[in-house]
Amino acid sequence: MSGISGVPTTRITDLFVRQRLLQQMQADQKDIFDLQTQLSTGHRFSVPSADPIASLRVIALQRLLEQKSQVKSNLATTQSYLAASDTALSRVSEIVAEARANALGVLGTTATDDQRAAAAQQIQQAIQQLLDAANQKFRGRYLFAGTATDTRPFTRIGNNLILYQGNEGILRSYVDTDLLFDNNVPGSAIFGAVSQVVRGSADLHPRLRFDTPLADLHNGAGIGLGSIAISDGTRTAIVDLSGAHTIGDVALLIKNNSANIPLNVEVTSTGLKIQLASSTGDLTIRDVGSGTTAKQLGIFREIGVGTSAIVGSDLQPRVTNTTRLSDLLGSPARAVLRFPGSDNDLILEADRNGDALNGVKIRLLDDPMVSAGNEFVEYDGVNKELTIHIDETHTKAQDVVAAINDAYSAGVIPFYASLDVTDQGEFPGQGLVFPTPPGQWAAITEGGSGEDFDRDSGLQITNGGKTFVVDFADAYTIEDLINKLNTPEYGLIAEINETGRGINIRSRISGADFVIGENGGKTATQLGVRTFTGSTRLNELNFGRGVQDYQAAGQTAQAIYNPIGANNALILQARTPGSEWNGYKLRFFDTGGPPGSETVGYDPVQKEIAIGIVPGSTTAQKIVELFAATPGARDYFDLRLADDNGANNGSGLLSVGEVQTSGGSAGGVDFVITRADGVHLEIDVSGAQTVQDIIDRINNHPSNPPRAPGEPPLLIARLAKYGNGIELVDESVGPGVLSVERTKLSTAAIDLGLIPPGADKSTATNSGTRGQVVINSPGTDNDLIIRTRSSTSAGNGYRVVIEDSGGGPASFTFDPASKTLRFRIEPGVTTANELIQLFQADPVAPQVFEMVLDGQDGNDGTGTVALTDPQNPPTIDGGEGARLTGQDVHPLETEGIFTALVRLHRALIENNVSEAQRAVDLLDKSVLALNFARAELGAKQQGLDILSQRLEDENLQLQTALSSDYDADLAEVISSLVAKQAAYQAALQATARIFRMTLLDYI
Repeated sequence: MSGISGVPTTRITDLFVRQRLLQQMQADQKDIFDLQTQLSTGHRFSVPSADPIASLRVIALQRLLEQKSQVKSNLATTQSYLAASDTALSRVSEIVAEARANALGVLGTTATDDQRAAAAQQIQQAIQQLLDAANQKFRGRYLFAGTATDTRPFTRIGNNLILYQGNEGILRSYVDTDLLFDNNVPGSAIFGAVSQVVRGSADLHPRLRFDTPLADLHNGAGIGLGSIAISDGTRTAIVDLSGAHTIGDVALLIKNNSANIPLNVEVTSTGLKIQLASSTGDLTIRDVGSGTTAKQLGIFREIGVGTSAIVGSDLQPRVTNTTRLSDLLGSPARAVLRFPGSDNDLILEADRNGDALNGVKIRLLDDPMVSAGNEFVEYDGVNKELTIHIDETHTKAQDVVAAINDAYSAGVIPFYASLDVTDQGEFPGQGLVFPTPPGQWAAITEGGSGEDFDRDSGLQITNGGKTFVVDFADAYTIEDLINKLNTPEYGLIAEINETGRGINIRSRISGADFVIGENGGKTATQLGVRTFTGSTRLNELNFGRGVQDYQAAGQTAQAIYNPIGANNALILQARTPGSEWNGYKLRFFDTGGPPGSETVGYDPVQKEIAIGIVPGSTTAQKIVELFAATPGARDYFDLRLADDNGANNGSGLLSVGEVQTSGGSAGGVDFVITRADGVHLEIDVSGAQTVQDIIDRINNHPSNPPRAPGEPPLLIARLAKYGNGIELVDESVGPGVLSVERTKLSTAAIDLGLIPPGADKSTATNSGTRGQVVINSPGTDNDLIIRTRSSTSAGNGYRVVIEDSGGGPASFTFDPASKTLRFRIEPGVTTANELIQLFQADPVAPQVFEMVLDGQDGNDGTGTVALTDPQNPPTIDGGEGARLTGQDVHPLETEGIFTALVRLHRALIENNVSEAQRAVDLLDKSVLALNFARAELGAKQQGLDILSQRLEDENLQLQTALSSDYDADLAEVISSLVAKQAAYQAALQATARIFRMTLLDYI
């Protein structure tokens, strides 16, 4: 732009004129240059300062257009991946449809073995074609591997099984500046390559620890931090908790920032516990302003509690990778020992979860025989008292902690100790402790609950045709446990569930059963991941086929008496169905009297019907009439002629002999369990809904009562200790063998896994074990073994007590009520052989147990025996009756295309029509899921087409807006340029004339 010069009020000088002309020429040159630049670039300006407001709009529009350009590229890439996936899936649909048609063509009884074999081969080829389609690559990545795009997703393993090695991740890309869009479909969704979740049914409620993050509380919802107000009734302290990260931080902030209000703050296994440290006051805790921190921490109390403690509500921490396995199922008993002063409080904690160690009373005793550093602990487990011997004037808190931990390491007490973090000042543990006043206790343990996690037993997992024992003995956290479960060999996906209160486990293998069972303990039950439990519904067994309930009428017991001769055969038949009428003896005996002395006797206790006859005189018809006329047996049985086509008229003579009734069963009985002692248990599954219902019907059967009040019956039904299935344990004693036999037409026992498919009966799979204990004494020739005489658990829990006779003679007493075998001996005198003689002289004990020398090292029994530990005497254990372990009839599977085809292939080879039909049904279900997945894929592609069109429209609008602010109007620019050039030319001409002027021009 030209400069602005003032209007001169005097004579215009030549210099001024020349200056104005030069400025005009320079301005014209600049304007011409700007117009030429606009004409060459097409833009109104080339630097933001030329038009700052328009420049800001232009920069924003240019940035947005660049983003839209990248988005357009992303959208095209996403479309290409989805199109490639759709093409692959269309081929999958064709393969599955062809395989289904081939299978249906050979199902039924008319197909030959060759036809089925040919169809099976076609199914096998279909599996390979599906594998190729499922492993398809596009633009360098596997389409169906989830986010593991460099990993081949499907691999054939073992006996025609398929392992999915991808994941369930979704790849997303921006298809608009603020819109993420899926550009893949994982193989788990398309092919059903991952099993349904075995959801941990156990509610894992971790123990709260001092270092538990606040973000993990309330099942992961966390705590909204702010300030709280604490008052003792006269003073109020505002405590800012905004800087806390753990519940321990909260405890320390409350303890150390409550002004002059003395507080005791404790982090319990579930929440906070806050109490005034003084003997007077009225404790209240409230939120400041509109905050909710106190409420969320569960310590809000507007009404004073006096000097009592505010016990916070359960803060419900969620399960995380760092959660300790020992914290999952309960908490140990604990007590806080508090003393006047600082740096002297300590915490005593049990070494196990559970309430057994609650209520242990603790006291400190000033012992003149103790010096600082030599403190010791006494523990009375019977009376639950723990005494710590100290030096009143010198013992420090750290000395007490050391004494307790030494006693714990030596196995004297089940507690260990640590300093209380909330009481640590400048010299932690250096404060003195003080004796407990007489008649009082320093503290009493509390808070113990639940049980310990069974790490040692582990899980028994069957997957991919193999059984694995997963051992957690060296696992300490949830992350350790999950890492073990995710061992590649197992083919599993294990993770913390979305609620943070359990573990989920799934299988990656298609075509095989997937089972999680116990390995002799209760690990699977504690985690809630056992796949066969008491709550498993019967209609879910056998892949949904359930358990058949046999509804037919029962059978009546009967016996046929057929003596030598003709027209004399008789049938005795119970009037009502039921097995209780089996085993009745029909006995014919000689009355020794004349004709007419015949009798009919009935003894229900001995289960006998005795009929007196006169041999050579009494006919069958006469006895039939006499039986019908005599009260007693006729009320329960019917006696009639064995009518063989009407040939028997009853005129034949009877002779002495006997028969026994059999074949009776109640209506609807599905199977019969027979104990070793011959007792029969008829089981009807009618009305049963769960596995536990079946177990209860066996355990509560009228013929299987408890051995004694409060004790289990002789036949125990339970879930298998190893693996899965219903397990029967027979503690009865008899010549028979535990067995299960199904009734005619009923398959319930097979469906429950108690009888193998195709069989009518099963017997005990294990003869059981004898309970025993080894009594070891120092020296040689003195070790003893006491064991039960039969395989039974009845002897488990019997204690073997060997104690000093106090100078009296050696003796033995057997006390079944307290389950004790008690020997009183002369220490250093009584030998092992003498103990055996004392035992054998008892009239009862040798009938239940036997006592022998431990045969190792040539033991001859001449060595003397030692006293046993009175607190922990040797105990007989390990005994169990004969076992019949049923099969697991509730396996899981990955319900997908590969599983359907693999099972269909196997069923065709084995000519298993029902399994083939189930596989076809599963295939139909999988195809439906495939069609839904394809429909979803099509919807995504349609959505991308709409987005693509919208992107084009938006791009046009943005370009128009950019052109309006940035592009030059060429017609206007050219017009302005011509005008400026003409003006410039005129200025040059005028300047030339003026600069040529001289003084002569003015004369």
